[in-house]
Amino acid sequence: MRSNYLENLIAIAFGITLAAVLLEVFLRIYNPFPTRIKGDKIILPANRKYVFENIHVAGLDTYIVHTKNALGFRGEENEAANFNGRTKVFVVGGSTTECLYLSDGQDWPNLAGEKIRKSIPGLWLNNAGLDGHSTFGHTLLVQDYLLKLKPDYIVFLVGTNDVERADLDKFDSMHIRNYSKHRNWKGKLVEHSELANLVHNFYAVYKANDKNITHFSFKLSQADTFELPASERQKALAMQQEFLPKYRQRIDNLIKICQQNNIKPVFVTQPYLLGFGTDAATGANLARIKIGKRDGATQWQILQLYNSVTIQACNERNIPVINLADKMPKQSVYFYDQAHFTKAGARKVAEIVAAELLPYMLAAENAFANKQNTIL
Repeated sequence: MRSNYLENLIAIAFGITLAAVLLEVFLRIYNPFPTRIKGDKIILPANRKYVFENIHVAGLDTYIVHTKNALGFRGEENEAANFNGRTKVFVVGGSTTECLYLSDGQDWPNLAGEKIRKSIPGLWLNNAGLDGHSTFGHTLLVQDYLLKLKPDYIVFLVGTNDVERADLDKFDSMHIRNYSKHRNWKGKLVEHSELANLVHNFYAVYKANDKNITHFSFKLSQADTFELPASERQKALAMQQEFLPKYRQRIDNLIKICQQNNIKPVFVTQPYLLGFGTDAATGANLARIKIGKRDGATQWQILQLYNSVTIQACNERNIPVINLADKMPKQSVYFYDQAHFTKAGARKVAEIVAAELLPYMLAAENAFANKQNTIL
């Protein structure tokens, strides 16, 4: 009896192992679930086109076309003939920068670039936003890809993907570029196995859903409402002190990397639909909208703690910061969920960002021109 039990266990183990090996081989030949990060390496989706049909979400096109250029970003190609000598800008952020479900030319970085280009005709701007990326991902992106392209400016929209990110602590405890030397067996497995990487990324999607930071149609008129007790709200706010110092370190590190490479960093704070006020279109009380286990007021106050850290870090280092969080109107016409922008929202963001970014860029361009004239 015991012998049969062991034989069955061995047979099951062999079957599972064989299935895993076959699936690994299949995924190496053809992976129907391409991912953008593997271990500590970013995999950019170069020369890809995404097509979506939308029949449920207001404020977006019915037919959406999203194209990545040869660099893996959105925007103009960087052919050598018209790339060198131009003012080069990358806009870096997560999903609210990439604007996955906005068609080509409708993402706010591109729209802001169009406005700025009227005053700086030589502007070359690419949207380097990547869905789900935090300041840790931004650091890898800058170091592994952007530095070699020698941009003049990098604009960072940061905040929401860093909220309560305890999983980033293990990266903060070591120098960012030495991560590969310190990662454990799980990290090595994810880097070298397509199957392990697929499982890891599905888990990341699950965690994002759990934190309510994925894309979804969010109708205020149908949303559940409640008010989190004051004691629970204070507890949630106090809990952020565990994460804010590490977030500040990552902001400081991004600034340091840029300055060491003669790149001018600009930061943008993260706006949010929910918070305090009433939505004009639906009459909804934005403070009482239920989002996960919290209400809108609590979620907004938590995000503002991270925005405040961004502002403080920039002010202390005389780095330009655009407080989009406070300037963006809390109206559902501009958001299709609590954080992502509709077409109208992207136009509004572009208007706000361009109005503040352009004077800074013009001043920097003029200062550089005057310096060159003095040298000559």
